[in-house]
Amino acid sequence: MKNFKRISVVFLTLMLSVVTLISCGGPKTTPEESAKIILDVVIKDDKSSIDKVGITEKEYTGIRDAFENGLMKGISSAGVDENILTNEVKDKFKSDILAGLKKVKYEVKKISEDKDTAKVEVKLSGFDMEKIAKTAQDELKKKFEANPSMTEKDIYQESFKIVGGKIADGVLVENPKTMTLTFTKENNVWMPKESELVDLMSAIVN
Repeated sequence: MKNFKRISVVFLTLMLSVVTLISCGGPKTTPEESAKIILDVVIKDDKSSIDKVGITEKEYTGIRDAFENGLMKGISSAGVDENILTNEVKDKFKSDILAGLKKVKYEVKKISEDKDTAKVEVKLSGFDMEKIAKTAQDELKKKFEANPSMTEKDIYQESFKIVGGKIADGVLVENPKTMTLTFTKENNVWMPKESELVDLMSAIVN
C-alpha cells in the first residue's frame, strides 16, 4: 500500500492544472457548483459542465492527458523493478485506477458565503485501502499456498492485479469523510484553495 500512496500524489498535478485553467475566467457559478464541476472533472472525467468554469474542450483534453501521463509516471516511480512492473502491468493498473475513480462518491453543500469568500462542505467516500490491502493479503496467501513455486515477480505482479481489481470495483469506505473547501471569487469565478483540494484528493486513498 505504500507504493499506491506514493502514486496517489500525482493527483496534485491534475489539481493544479485544473485550478490554473479555471483562473482564466468564465461564466458566473455558485461556490457549490464550482466545487462539483471541479470534482467531476478531476475524479469522474466528466466534462459535461466545463464551459461553466471557462474550460474549453482543448484545455480539457490537455488536462486529461497531463493527468494520465502523471499517473503513469507515479506508477513507474513506485519503487518496483521494471522487470516486475512491466508496461502491461502499469497500463492495467492505471486503467483500474481510472475506472475506480469514477465510482468514488461525494456530496457538496455550501456552508457559508459572503461577497468574495465561501466555504463548501464535501462528504467524500474514497477507497477503503485498509480493506483492499487485507483482501489482497488474504488472496495472495491462498494463491501462494496453492502454488508455492511463485516467484517474487509473480507475487508482486499478482498484488498489483488484485489491488487494481478492487480499486476498479470501487471498494469504498462505509463512512464518508467530511472536508471543507474554501473558495475565493476571482474574475467572477469561484476559485478553490489549492492546498485543501490536495488534501481532499489525498483523502480518496487514505
